Amino acid sequence: MNLLRLRLLLAAWVVLAVAPGLVVGFLADDLESTTPGWAVGAWIVGWIAQFAVFMVVARLGDLNADFLIWITASLGAFGVDWGWAWGWWLPVVIAVEITAHALYVYGKVASAEALQRNGVHGRAEVLEVVHPWMNVVVNNIYVRRTLKVRVVRDDGSAPYDTKYKDLFELGSVPDPGDSFAVVVDPGRPRRIAVAKNPVAGRPEESSGYPPSDFSDVGRGTRFTSWHLDTHLPTDAEPSATGSASGRKLAENLELLAQLHQRGQLSDQEFEEAKQKLLAAGD
Repeated sequence: MNLLRLRLLLAAWVVLAVAPGLVVGFLADDLESTTPGWAVGAWIVGWIAQFAVFMVVARLGDLNADFLIWITASLGAFGVDWGWAWGWWLPVVIAVEITAHALYVYGKVASAEALQRNGVHGRAEVLEVVHPWMNVVVNNIYVRRTLKVRVVRDDGSAPYDTKYKDLFELGSVPDPGDSFAVVVDPGRPRRIAVAKNPVAGRPEESSGYPPSDFSDVGRGTRFTSWHLDTHLPTDAEPSATGSASGRKLAENLELLAQLHQRGQLSDQEFEEAKQKLLAAGD
């Protein structure tokens, strides 16, 4: 994550969200509420520009599920403009609120980056998937789930249970018994995050989970590849007879079909995994 780039984008977002409304408000006051057409046009362009910048910020800052910040990005600029009807103080308050949200986003991303750099590596085993009383779908493809997990740290600390919340693609929510690489906050052990760079030798590095660019994590964690590595060994195990090897291959193919039927694998992932299995069995 380039934090300098994020700072510049957040600064641009605040300026584009606040400045047009303030300028239009001052002009309307000076011209007895008659605002020039060019000023209105500039405000419209500014609103579109600030929202476009915010969408880039949201992608960098993992803000898909942050409902309040999206409301601010959508309506904040309108509030700065229309707030003049109630007095100069309301646009100022909204401008401060927009600035505060920008600082919150930066702090959240910087903290997440620090956790990846300084956190203790370990593994989290899923004990239970907590289903919410109301299922909320984000962007038509993600659901938020809370996992009860058991954390085993690499530094030898005693295992402990905690909760982990994230967005998951529909059909890709992990099952009890699955596990994944995590980093743990040394000062707050119950604060964990999926590891961007798992320790060498773990299944994630060979399976592709987490992805090398970490683009899926936070916008819908993909456990599919790890499911494949955990439940479906792709290397044919040595056996005394060819028939034993054939039975192992058949069992793996059957399990692969079950994962596909349950929605854990897409059609493309199913075909790629099947070919990999068949190649390993030759």
